[in-house]
Amino acid sequence: MHDKNRKRIILNSLIFILKWIVLLVTYLFLAYKLSTFKQYDVLFQHFEQITTTHYFGLLIVFVLLPLNMVLEALKWQKIVEKSERIPFNQALNAVFAGFATGFVTPNRIGEMAGRMLFISPAHRKITAIYALLNSLTQNYVIALIGLPTAVYFFLILKNNTVNFHNPFLIAVAAFVLLFTILYFFLPRLVLLFNKYDKIKSLSSISEYKIIDLLIITGYSLLRFFIFSIQFFAILHFLGVELSVFEAFISIPTSYLFVTFTPALAFSEAAIRSSYAVIFIGAFSEDMVGIAIAGFALWFINFVLPMLIGSKLVANTK
Repeated sequence: MHDKNRKRIILNSLIFILKWIVLLVTYLFLAYKLSTFKQYDVLFQHFEQITTTHYFGLLIVFVLLPLNMVLEALKWQKIVEKSERIPFNQALNAVFAGFATGFVTPNRIGEMAGRMLFISPAHRKITAIYALLNSLTQNYVIALIGLPTAVYFFLILKNNTVNFHNPFLIAVAAFVLLFTILYFFLPRLVLLFNKYDKIKSLSSISEYKIIDLLIITGYSLLRFFIFSIQFFAILHFLGVELSVFEAFISIPTSYLFVTFTPALAFSEAAIRSSYAVIFIGAFSEDMVGIAIAGFALWFINFVLPMLIGSKLVANTK
């Protein structure tokens, strides 16, 4: 018993030290990112030129931010219910904590560590599987919408017409269809696989029904629409002229490339701005405004929740 207590004390001490190291590195990276941003003067000039009507776009971005967090919390609540039913406020805290721990990891894989803090110890091992399903669902939605718009985007630039018999277009449609079938048959595939390799952490995935995946996907789809509306709104705020159709083609295409580009979360701002300039810039000449929009949306949608999450992580025992 004495040895177990000693091991527990050592483990808790290591976790405590690791937690504060993660938070320290997170804030150092944030400070570095903000200090190396070289377009503050241009940003301030944009503010001087913005009219009152343009501020409505910024208002939309901030109004949709809490809704975005609420939808992610509801999705996480739904995902983990196969093991544990958690209250909404606990799911929301887990989402914020995930922003903090995912900030310094490639493609935010560290989010699971923050979310794990708000799951009972008995179910923490399976949190990695739940986090994987959560990311898979969001990425599925981004691919489902982004792949067709990306194909359409490149076909427009090449021919100014769309040939629906184009072999590449057919291949993309087949890939999206196959991805959809595999996604919704995932529980059955896991169940079949687990008959031969009894992996306890996978057993909960086989318990999901199609209706469960549809609900989870619905939350992801709503979040994607919110991201897209926010991007369109902040472009309007910065005076970037873009039609609804042009936004419908370029914004999902930009998100597609951002999502599937390996990167650390703190470096996403540069990546988002670069892809935004490439794809949105095909319809607008205001490259500076587009680049700033990518950076500003990253700051609002990721850094602000990360600051809240870091406080929650710091207060956890």
